[in-house]
Amino acid sequence: MIKIAVCIASTGHCKTQFAVSLSSLMAYFPSKRLAEEEPDQYIGQFLVESSGLAHNQHQLVTRAKEWGATHILWIEDDMQFPADALHRLFAWRQKWVGANYPIRTWPPVAGNTAVGLNGKRLETKAASKGLEQVAYTGYGVTLMDISIFDQVEAPWFELAWIGDGNYATTDAYLAEKVRKAGIPIYCDHDLSKEIGHVGHHVFTVGETEAWNEWRKQNGE
Repeated sequence: MIKIAVCIASTGHCKTQFAVSLSSLMAYFPSKRLAEEEPDQYIGQFLVESSGLAHNQHQLVTRAKEWGATHILWIEDDMQFPADALHRLFAWRQKWVGANYPIRTWPPVAGNTAVGLNGKRLETKAASKGLEQVAYTGYGVTLMDISIFDQVEAPWFELAWIGDGNYATTDAYLAEKVRKAGIPIYCDHDLSKEIGHVGHHVFTVGETEAWNEWRKQNGE
């Protein structure tokens, strides 16, 4: 049996593109099995809304575990994604696999949310294919096996101080613990190309690539 907990840690500002994407994903879910060997599959939505992101995420894990979830699909409420995003992530059969997407700035000078094993922001280019092992992905569109939260002790989410006036994100904090537990983290480049991070317009990895090429050509 597969039970997917769709977990949304919200600060209360849902984007229209997110609402349409989520409804499409939920409608698509019963049309195709996630795994042929598992005839029973269920999906539930869980929302915790407050200004405390780490609090929201911890409460969502707790509720997902109480519901008996086998997996958590993290989706942030400023994301645009295809209806089959869950099925495509599940097909990789990894404990943590997520999409790459741009940090929401314009121009996209900050790069993408995922970080490679080299410690640098991960580029998803037109030629990027398949899975790549990474240091972490954001929670924008990310599938996790619920067993991660049994293998890694709480606290799972924290805004850790990294110096020079900066804090790490909660995804980076959990990812460090997960990697120390010997669990690899992966980015799906193909799905990443179909993800939008919704701001005043929809940011895509193609824009990030184009901007980086422009900077290289202009000696920046």
